[in-house]
Amino acid sequence: MKKTVALLLCILFVAVFFTACSEACSSAGNCAHSWALTAFVTEQTEVPFAAEFTCEKCKQKKVDSFTYNDIDIPLISLTGDLSAIDEADSVSKDIKVIVGFSYQSKEESFSCVASVKYQGKSTASYAKKNYSVNLLEADSTTKKGVTFQDSWGAGSKFVLKSNYTDPSAARNIVLSALYGEIAHDPRLTDPYEELVNGGAVDGYPVLLYVNGQYRGLYDWNIRKDAWLFGMGDDTAGEAVVCGTEMDVINGDDGLVIYPEEGRPSKAWEYEYVNENYGEEGWAVESFNEMLFAIRNADSAQVKSVIAEYTELPRLLDVILFNCIFGAEDNITGNHVFCTYDGKKWAPVPYDLDRTLGRSGVSLVEPNADLAEVIECNLLYKIVLEAYFEEICARYTSLRDRILTVENVMSLFEEKLQGVDDRYFAAELQKWQEATWLESENAAEITGLQKELDFIRSFLAGRFAYCDTFFTSEN
Repeated sequence: MKKTVALLLCILFVAVFFTACSEACSSAGNCAHSWALTAFVTEQTEVPFAAEFTCEKCKQKKVDSFTYNDIDIPLISLTGDLSAIDEADSVSKDIKVIVGFSYQSKEESFSCVASVKYQGKSTASYAKKNYSVNLLEADSTTKKGVTFQDSWGAGSKFVLKSNYTDPSAARNIVLSALYGEIAHDPRLTDPYEELVNGGAVDGYPVLLYVNGQYRGLYDWNIRKDAWLFGMGDDTAGEAVVCGTEMDVINGDDGLVIYPEEGRPSKAWEYEYVNENYGEEGWAVESFNEMLFAIRNADSAQVKSVIAEYTELPRLLDVILFNCIFGAEDNITGNHVFCTYDGKKWAPVPYDLDRTLGRSGVSLVEPNADLAEVIECNLLYKIVLEAYFEEICARYTSLRDRILTVENVMSLFEEKLQGVDDRYFAAELQKWQEATWLESENAAEITGLQKELDFIRSFLAGRFAYCDTFFTSEN
């Protein structure tokens, strides 16, 4: 009697694969069957048990349900009742559900349980969601530490990023890696030196299934957490504050977080704070002290005040980085600031999918003046004006090594290894209302390579513009 098994990870070979494998093969050592993945489906399907295949080599390929042999992208599956997080305002209400989690790659395969919620206030309205994932042991309480990349170390908190606005599906992880190259050149003796990508996230592509339904191509990223920032010393003045609304950042009173009973305002939040370091609310007070000191400094004092209250090399690098790559989200409202001593603060880049010529449905010209965008961020505006010559010198020092078209495109090639037009086509099939499809050049982007060509062209124009802008004569 024919047995069937429901796929947890529903990647299928074309029908000819099953026809060929159901026939006798000459010997176990001389299997002539093709294992190239040429198609996959987007919903739960049933396939024969491996025992029904007469070819011994094919039997070894398929045990129980599905073994990972023919694609180079890890597979992640979530199984369980996720209906609670579909509730309106589930992000602001911090609604989580416990579900089954499985991970499968050529290097590792395991299953556990996980706490899952939607991630990102703005992206929660998209059809293709971001997920925040906390891996747990069987008791559904104890954190499960897993090392997915040697440089990450063991961690339990991750994000499945949908890249709904980015047809390349890699802007975020590529520019994070590029910032890491900038942050580690030269090597500095500060806490950021020991961090993956200097505090920016790191990640790689995966395929996601939810209850057997294909959800698309995602990035599996380190989450914005104490682990990412190397924090956890009970005696140190360590904190990470995040903000999303510019009217709170600039406001009538200038750059300030308005504290509410020792906490940041509703537009800001602690991602981490060592509450044992000082009195309640110390991080808000410290951050505001930095902002007020810089805002109120006169022209003769401003450079020394900035140096006193910030990790200056990191601050200058982030401003330069944001200007070059059009990271408007990081300038106008998606902020992550860190301190390791309770006094000196510095930003780190975060959420970099609206960059490199794209900002949602809008296209950004290579010669766009990002210094104008910085006008709305008082802190960055003051620092850019005070340290413009130093920022120009930094740009020049990086220009022929890290800040090149070929270096950036090589990172795309590295991060997108295993990703090709099959997955791009599946994204178009699955998510026909993706934000970028409303952009002016959507009809021209018929495949992944077309989007990479668009990025290459933008970079060439952008670097040409920056070569002129970042000169001491400007």
